[in-house]
Amino acid sequence: SDTEVETTDYLYENQRWFMHRWASPYLPKDPTHWSDVNGNFKTQGMVNKSIPNDWEWTKDWQIDVNQHTNKNGWAYAPEFGGIIWHPKRSHLLHQVRRRKWYRTRVRSKPLSSLKNAVQSVKGAPTPGQFAMSPRMSMSMAGDEEVQTTESLADVEESSEMKPLLVSYCNRFEIAWSTANVIEASGYQCSVWKPVLADDEYCLGYLVTPERNFPVNTFLVTVKEGGLDKDAFARPIGFEMKWSTKFMESSAKVDGFGGFYKPKPPQGYVSLGDVAIFKKSGSVSLDDFPKVVCIKAEYIEVVMRSGF
Repeated sequence: SDTEVETTDYLYENQRWFMHRWASPYLPKDPTHWSDVNGNFKTQGMVNKSIPNDWEWTKDWQIDVNQHTNKNGWAYAPEFGGIIWHPKRSHLLHQVRRRKWYRTRVRSKPLSSLKNAVQSVKGAPTPGQFAMSPRMSMSMAGDEEVQTTESLADVEESSEMKPLLVSYCNRFEIAWSTANVIEASGYQCSVWKPVLADDEYCLGYLVTPERNFPVNTFLVTVKEGGLDKDAFARPIGFEMKWSTKFMESSAKVDGFGGFYKPKPPQGYVSLGDVAIFKKSGSVSLDDFPKVVCIKAEYIEVVMRSGF
């Protein structure tokens, strides 16, 4: 509020047990790896960038350690929607964990100075307005931050003025793996399909070594709602790049799996490949309902030298 001189911001780190280790949450109803209290995607970088100019941080991010957590701040539960969280993990029962981070900030100017400054500026933005930067950029900082040139609220509010809306996803489910391939080569890998919202689409799938779940990894996606309604389009088909037989161990049924490249419509570009398991039949557009191609005018060709 306008009378506050000190406040604390909170952030939650969420993980799910996967293949003998802790990983980013990957089930459809799980929160993202970093989130607010409601499970909505948010990172330390977003919080850091979104504080008003008249506030400043007093300390760096701290982990909340108390009687309900272990010494590292983790609390455990069977699922993220649980009410009771435990400081010690039961290996058979507890499949998720979370910990809370906090950071305190204070006003950097006296309230009277702020009031006078606002009154003296004519044409200043009203509450809820902001000054837009021409473009937004994202970068990974270590394993935990995604920094943006605007706050999350600014990005959402200004989206209708951008021709192409670019977002990111860190929820995945397995699409293909060498685990069930018959006569597989020595190289083992897995392909992961992003779990997307109704208005969100991907340009391709994500590949990882062996069957490793993609931890702290983000896949670029595009969203509906941009100024250019034709910024992306569905492919007209898929071209097979490689395929092999596989055995579905649970049902003991032979099938095939393969890599495919989307065929873009005229004026569009395909930026990624996809993979799939199928028991029979050929692939179709219905097998990849969330895959799209980008309008060519939004693609910038970058020449690289060296490896």
